[in-house]
Amino acid sequence: MDIKYTEERVMNTDVHYLQFKMDRLSQLVLTKEDKKRNVLDIDSSYWEDRGYVAAAIINFAYFQSNMMLGGMIEGRGLLTAPFSKHPNFSTLVLDQDNKLHITELNDYDDIMRAYKVEWSGQAGDALVKNGKPYKPIQPFAHSSSKNPRGFIGQLYDDTIIFYGTDCRSSNDSGFYMDDLRKIALEKGCKEAIAVDGGDSVVLGVYDASKGELKALNNNPNRPNYSACILYVKDGDITVIKDNNKPFRIGNDVGHHENTFELTGGKGFNTQTLGRYEEYHFTSAVGKFLSAHIKRHGMVEILGQQFDSNVEIGITDRTDIYNKENVDIVLSTHSDWNNNPDAKGHWAFYWGTSTMGSDRLAQIWDKYADKYLPTSDRPIQKSSLKQYNFGILRMTNSPAMLAEWAFSSNADDLKYLKSIEYQKLCAMVYMRTACEFLGVTYIEEDINEEPVINYKTKYLTLKEAINKVVETY
Repeated sequence: MDIKYTEERVMNTDVHYLQFKMDRLSQLVLTKEDKKRNVLDIDSSYWEDRGYVAAAIINFAYFQSNMMLGGMIEGRGLLTAPFSKHPNFSTLVLDQDNKLHITELNDYDDIMRAYKVEWSGQAGDALVKNGKPYKPIQPFAHSSSKNPRGFIGQLYDDTIIFYGTDCRSSNDSGFYMDDLRKIALEKGCKEAIAVDGGDSVVLGVYDASKGELKALNNNPNRPNYSACILYVKDGDITVIKDNNKPFRIGNDVGHHENTFELTGGKGFNTQTLGRYEEYHFTSAVGKFLSAHIKRHGMVEILGQQFDSNVEIGITDRTDIYNKENVDIVLSTHSDWNNNPDAKGHWAFYWGTSTMGSDRLAQIWDKYADKYLPTSDRPIQKSSLKQYNFGILRMTNSPAMLAEWAFSSNADDLKYLKSIEYQKLCAMVYMRTACEFLGVTYIEEDINEEPVINYKTKYLTLKEAINKVVETY
């Protein structure tokens, strides 16, 4: 099942919403209330035991069970809420054809006679009914003030939408209930109902890197009373991020022009070999990666600028990536070892990261082994005791650091100086980013221009990929 995820900035508020269509391998469920924990931690064992995966979630009811009209069909194994009613809230009904209905009915028998009920429950104010704006006779008390808000709706083509704002923060103004009603209409909803607002707003989606739900908004992990969850059979889930807000890639170029000369870092300046700075390689790869990022319609965030002799420190670079809320960080380096026989490519990720950095490094390792002529070294977990890379430790988003070859090894050095190899490294990084983010990799036009190495031997990119670069 495809789930479309969109982020927007609306009325000085960050909003997130999911859109999906139900099919025979999916089930929309109204959960039991559980006021002791956040809905992201809801017990899904009944569905998981039957091969389903929680794919999308939004919080639902305003209050505890004595304020809810719960699910109707226990015998089908649906997670349900107890039966009761509240006069101020509208009722949401899901029928057995996967269509949503907004009604002011709050009596069990009346609802069962009116609809082929799968489940029903009272959430908050009705927003849209039969494609028209709809206000309940007695709106909820907080409807006339600005608050974080969310809604569940259905479009005319049966697409279901889970919509939620960020929770309270200095960066988010929130909406009046009439604002939310207007937004639901603008999104094309035929039916829509508000869910619990304030710091109860939770919107989550399946995270393939963890195999579980993750929050999309800044929910403070507050306990909720109930939730609406989409379950999908066999975990066949693809989350597609809408291009309205493209992915943001931290293109992290290691070091600067004078690292070796100023600090004695990785590099050399000898009469035999000439001058080599690690930055000569990292900036070249970064530039090629920059072209890939832009070709895929993504946003590039640079911590260290290209062609710069000004060192941007680790703390400043990670602050940039965190402030810009990048989706991933790819840090480019070449290695050095006092043993001249040490060679090959390897990657590092922060060992205790829960953001999917390990999966990012594993994807990179797959493509590096496939396309690079250098030898493979095992990927490594970074920690405070070993491989303590600040760019991995301090970055909030999934991050990895690649050491693409050893400049202390004669064979590897020739690769590092090779434009063909630099382009392959950038391509491997872009393939890694695409697979991790669920984006289709766009092949280059390999006939656009030749690739030139240091012996002025001309190879197309296709030849460079299919041919092990010769030892010079």
